[in-house]
Amino acid sequence: MALRHKGIFETKNYWNDYDIQQVIGLADLSTEKITSEEVIRRSVVIGRRILLKMSDDITMVCGPSGEKDIPRIDRAIQRLSLRMSVFDQTPFEHLFHALHAKHSLWDTLLRRKTPLSVANQFYEELFADNTKHWSPYFLEGWKEDSKSVFQHELFKKKNVTIFYRSDDLINSIYCQQ
Repeated sequence: MALRHKGIFETKNYWNDYDIQQVIGLADLSTEKITSEEVIRRSVVIGRRILLKMSDDITMVCGPSGEKDIPRIDRAIQRLSLRMSVFDQTPFEHLFHALHAKHSLWDTLLRRKTPLSVANQFYEELFADNTKHWSPYFLEGWKEDSKSVFQHELFKKKNVTIFYRSDDLINSIYCQQ
């Protein structure tokens, strides 16, 4: 699993090698006896460290999160980054996919918490930071992804304005210089 994908380095360098190595380290810990609470705690620390580097107005791209969808999310993040401050959550998505791949081990070690519940708790704690103004962009197909539905509900509870965009719209509007 390589976390050094294109998107991380094209979103205004909010991510650095140290942060990336920390997330990779969490994925590697799946062979150790680590609780889901510890994975969440460490992930939130990394996520908040990234947020501290960003402006108070933050965009986040939400949508289907299967391995095949990550390049699509990356493209949307890159396009939106031309105009706004975008939180690139894809390194965490890679972590959650690694957890999912080792689900039977995690099911035992993490007291029956599923990778999805770990991801949802991570986002719930990350979004609890009330110092940031979030502007989520939900891509087509988000309703078929339970994590995106969970994120949508979190944003609704925070009374955040939610944007619904197609890939074509993001490409056409946000690529004009």
